[in-house]
Amino acid sequence: SRQWSWMGGSSSVPLATGGVGGQPGVYGALGVAAASNVPGGRSGASNWTDGSGNFWLLGGGGRDSNDSYGGLNDLWEFSPSTSAWTWMAGGDTVLQPGGYGTLGVPSGVNLPGGRSAASSWNDSSGNVWIFGGQGYDANQTFGMLNDLWVEGATAPAPTFMPPPGTYKG
Repeated sequence: SRQWSWMGGSSSVPLATGGVGGQPGVYGALGVAAASNVPGGRSGASNWTDGSGNFWLLGGGGRDSNDSYGGLNDLWEFSPSTSAWTWMAGGDTVLQPGGYGTLGVPSGVNLPGGRSAASSWNDSSGNVWIFGGQGYDANQTFGMLNDLWVEGATAPAPTFMPPPGTYKG
């Protein structure tokens, strides 16, 4: 129809005292879709769609569950068939450090730190790749990141990968 449909979220931006305005996130229970769940207002998030047409959102600079502003590492899935958001991973507060584990090995402790402006893409196997951005390393130090992550069909847990061109495995 070439017409936009408003699918969710607020129609207003509340002003924050002494900072950037925006809506706080409503996280609900981890892994549980709910009509009341919604990511906080943000910019610079990474995003992609999966093979089922679901929309995925990772991080960015924005508002957390406490209405604090900063780098986020929350991972969200939006299902167009149910019009519901699900908080899938990451923290519900800003300034989360990365969990790097062992290079190249999938693990439940692996998780990109809070970041914005990272590059993201899907490969032909259904994996999602994330590279860099501006955010927090394993020591919660803020700066320009060059970390590479993969998660998906052939990588059962987020995997921290070596920088491009350096892996000789």
